[in-house]
Amino acid sequence: MNFKNVKKACSILLLFIGLQVFAQDKEKANLFERIELTNGDIVIIDSNKHIKFPGYPRLALNTMKIVYDGTQIEENTTFFKNTNTHLFKEIEIIPGPNGTIQRIKIKTK
Repeated sequence: MNFKNVKKACSILLLFIGLQVFAQDKEKANLFERIELTNGDIVIIDSNKHIKFPGYPRLALNTMKIVYDGTQIEENTTFFKNTNTHLFKEIEIIPGPNGTIQRIKIKTK
């Protein structure tokens, strides 16, 4: 086997590995959960890092406070992954001083 063939084989291998990594990142980026509330609003949680409410920009979960049935949630980024979102009846948005969402209150009753 000569050097040219080894170089070609290494190039193909590196290209294949790069495509695999890109495909895995693409799959992770497309993970989202759609929550439909009783009032018809749709809330989107993507990759357990961001939340999108109708009429508001997409926001990072770690920048807001979440109150779930009267209890302050400490770990926002794992809350939606570990909670049955089908139980959510209402999500109240409490804006901050600059008009973005500062806190959300989730009610299941």
